[in-house]
Amino acid sequence: MKARRALIFWLLSLLCLTACEAEMSLSYNLSTGDAVTVTLDVEDGTYLFPENNCFVVKRDGQTLLTGRFVQFEDYFDYILSFEELEVYEIIPEDDTPTYYFFEESLEDGFHFTFLTQVEDQSTGAVVTASGISIEEAEDTFLHLHFTAFH
Repeated sequence: MKARRALIFWLLSLLCLTACEAEMSLSYNLSTGDAVTVTLDVEDGTYLFPENNCFVVKRDGQTLLTGRFVQFEDYFDYILSFEELEVYEIIPEDDTPTYYFFEESLEDGFHFTFLTQVEDQSTGAVVTASGISIEEAEDTFLHLHFTAFH
């Protein structure tokens, strides 16, 4: 009886450990000289994949977000190049870094773009979404984290 309880406890613990994976990460050594890790807080079946020097967030085979890295100087030039669009600076109240957001209405629907700088680095991340709602795009973006490593 004692062995059976121990086995059940062990199996439940193992199940919890495997079911409670909280995040996925990818690391990149960039041409800027920076080394960046992108981490996704995994929930509701979202997964992080590398794809053609970019990263992609998918759920059930659908691409939710696609991201790439740019040099710091290019990052601000990229933001300023959209003079005809309203670019919003979002300063979260928590410790989430400031990011920029704009949306474009194109022939195939709305495209949402999020821009953020990797803290203390010369690198920025450009993350785009299409085919999903603005709420889903922003919620998924806010589950991404960008950190430098050495």
